Amino acid sequence: MPHFATPQNKPQLLIADDSAIMRSALCKMLTNDYDLLQAEDGLEAWQMLHDNPIQLLITDLEMPNLNGYGLLERLRASQDTQLRQLPALVVSAHIDSETVRQDLLQSGATEVISKPFNSTLLRQSVQKSLEQGHPDSNTDTTLAEESAVLDPLTGLANSHYFSLRGEKDLAFSQRHNKDLSLILVHMDHYKSLEEQYGKAVGGQLIKKLGHFLVNELRKEDTVARLSHHDFGLIATMSDEFGGKELATRILNKVRNAQFRHQQKEVRFSISISLAAPHIHSVERFSEILELAKDRLSIAIKNDGNQLELGEQQIKDIKIEPEKIKTASFINTETMPLEAAFWLLKQGQQEIIQPHIKTLTQQILPLLTYMDQVEKWGMENQLALLQKKLGQ
Repeated sequence: MPHFATPQNKPQLLIADDSAIMRSALCKMLTNDYDLLQAEDGLEAWQMLHDNPIQLLITDLEMPNLNGYGLLERLRASQDTQLRQLPALVVSAHIDSETVRQDLLQSGATEVISKPFNSTLLRQSVQKSLEQGHPDSNTDTTLAEESAVLDPLTGLANSHYFSLRGEKDLAFSQRHNKDLSLILVHMDHYKSLEEQYGKAVGGQLIKKLGHFLVNELRKEDTVARLSHHDFGLIATMSDEFGGKELATRILNKVRNAQFRHQQKEVRFSISISLAAPHIHSVERFSEILELAKDRLSIAIKNDGNQLELGEQQIKDIKIEPEKIKTASFINTETMPLEAAFWLLKQGQQEIIQPHIKTLTQQILPLLTYMDQVEKWGMENQLALLQKKLGQ
């Protein structure tokens, strides 16, 4: 369990980064003053935090298995007070604006610095993080504070936290052009179950369902109890097809579940819905949530025990032009190619117009390679295009 080092020992720091070169560089800058441990991804770092007396976590954002956002989320939601209060320094090349920096601080980072950096800045940031600790480290976590984000029956996140987490996950997905799936789960005919077996058994069934959901999710995903017998799941970097696979697995597992009360077998079923619209087709997480609620109501009306995907697949969802103009990539310097192709399909060519040069720059290397392989004889045209782009 983490604890503070004694004065005669060097403070122990954990560096989590999937780049061996970056880990080596950080170690070289800090080795004289600190005892350093290394992790190649967020999942390994999370285990090491439990097994070593770490005083500061230094983490990258983009890592396999568990990214920096997921690692911070686990840290700040930990039941272990020392882990929850552990200072965390984020060092990343993806901190390209003050908005991203503030997002990271709200997500649980103590300090944030951008790559590349010099040794002086790194050492100052490490020392500052160690001295000030995490902003919550001087206050005791009370039951009232925990209830702001936790459901008391299941120990899962509550609806308030779920909405905040959803907005952050959507913003991250839009910035990095990643997929996002939202699944809603409703325990069918709960009132009848409660009338037949009593409120105590009903509560146990709710806890059992929450346990099922936690076991099916990856560690970086989020599960919350949204209302009395309704749950929500956010699967990051999961498209509609991945979300459908997850939802189907949950549905089948609940169908096969067994729960015993007074030597009798109790079974329950669920209604489940999936919403995975194109991430650039929505402005707020609440829009995805409403779509999932509408679909869930269809499953419930059809007597439950089923998955409702909706009539439209993500590629067929259409939106109003004024809405997409406010999507996250519109005001950025570079529009993702995937977003441009999707806009063309939706007939929104006017939105692509300001980004034609950067889009062409993205696709030019592919055209050049294809010309070489297929021998199209387009050398002169591609050279002229390259000249016009100023490359």
